[in-house]
Amino acid sequence: MAKKRGSALLSALLILFVVTLFSLAAMQQIAQWQAGYQSLLKHEKETFNTRFDDWSRQQSAATSDTKD
Repeated sequence: MAKKRGSALLSALLILFVVTLFSLAAMQQIAQWQAGYQSLLKHEKETFNTRFDDWSRQQSAATSDTKD
C-alpha cells in the first residue's frame, strides 16, 4: 500500500510539474503577443494622430479661405 501512495504522490507531482511548465510557456507567449500588439497600437495611434492633424489643418485652411 505504501508503494501505491508513493507512486500516486510522484504521479501528482509529475502532473503538477508538466502543467506548470505548459503554463509558464503559455504566459511567455501571451507576454510576447501583448508586447507586439502594444507596439502596433502605438504605431497606429501615432499615424492616426498625424493624419488627423493634417486633415484638421486642411479643413481649417479650407474654411478660412471660404470666409474671406
